[in-house]
Amino acid sequence: MKTQTDSVRSLLIPVHGKSLIVPNVAVAEVMPRQTATPVGKAPVWLLGAIGWRGLTIPVISYEASIGDPMVPPGTNSQLAIINTVKGGKNVPFYAILTQGIPRLRTVDEESLLENEADASVSQGELCHATLDGDPVVIPDLDSLENLIARYWIQAA
Repeated sequence: MKTQTDSVRSLLIPVHGKSLIVPNVAVAEVMPRQTATPVGKAPVWLLGAIGWRGLTIPVISYEASIGDPMVPPGTNSQLAIINTVKGGKNVPFYAILTQGIPRLRTVDEESLLENEADASVSQGELCHATLDGDPVVIPDLDSLENLIARYWIQAA
């Protein structure tokens, strides 16, 4: 008799050279890419701002935010609107520029395995893992939110 395992509906978000795996509840919406309006003196990873549901929210390059090279949007780029972990009023949401179309996945303890031998975790990453044998990154949404909030307040 097969036992039921706990699983989490998640979103696989393609960014340049890797895929992020985040719980589906962390993503408010996936929408077509828009051109972000530049904001003040912002670091290269803070691409600008877009209007979304009556709010002005920051758009970031995840790759550049963790120190990887900036990658221009591709033809299938989208915006993944992320709910902030702390739900702060200054940055309640932010958008990550994707390099493809995000996909829903069900993740359980058998399909997701941490790559404990990989010591190359960057700031903004919790760990590297494999999902059904494919490499993925579990992003550190809390530290990413703190980074965005610090610069967003200065730039906006």
